Order: sequence, then C-alpha cells, then structure tokens
Amino acid sequence: MPDNSPLTLTVSNLETHTAPIIVGVYGPDNNFPGEQDQLKVYTFRPNGEVLNAQITDLPYGEYAMAIYQDVNENGKIDKNWVGIPTEPYGFSNNVIPHFKAPSFEDCKFDYNSDSPPVEITLIRK
Repeated sequence: MPDNSPLTLTVSNLETHTAPIIVGVYGPDNNFPGEQDQLKVYTFRPNGEVLNAQITDLPYGEYAMAIYQDVNENGKIDKNWVGIPTEPYGFSNNVIPHFKAPSFEDCKFDYNSDSPPVEITLIRK
C-alpha cells in the first residue's frame, strides 16, 4: 500500500442516491477509456446527492478516470445502438465528449501530495 495522501474523488449530478458509481482509473499505458484495460476499478456507493470517496492504494503519478453510475446494477455501462452511454457517465477534468470518446491527454491529471480533489459531474442524457 502506497504511503501517500489519499486521492479524494467527488462525483455530482447522480441519477439516484444509492446506485453504485464505478470508477475506472487509467495510467498512461492503458487503453483509455477501454472498458477492459483499466489500471484499477473501484466501486463506491453514494449516500446522498454527492459521492465523496477516498482512494488509498494508488501511488503518486499521472492518471485519468472514466466513471459511470450503474443505475440498474447490472455490472456494466448500458449503451444505445451507436455506443453512447444511456447511464450517467463522466471523465476526469469534466471532459464532455462530442463525436468520440476523449483521449487520455484530455482527461489526465497529476496525483501528488498537493493534488486537489478530483471532481466529476456526471453527464445524464
């Protein structure tokens, strides 16, 4: 377990106050935002309008996040026929995709002892 400050994650604009939030963390060598190539995956349950969570097992470094709220709790992000998520989702740096998924470069952030919380507002269709 790394000996560093926890990474704080704040997620807002939840669809429900109880459905799990799935957090995919990616390093520079992962296929961002590939659903099968995360560095780590975390599941957090909100208890209210905003999720506040602590990640305690990441070493300092450069990361990006792709997250979603599993509203129907089926263990995957549901998408429409063209591949656009139908469940709330979001990316670090609050990148809003327009015609394709964002890149690691768009969403990357540095995690170190001075890092502010990662704040993500979910996109809801």
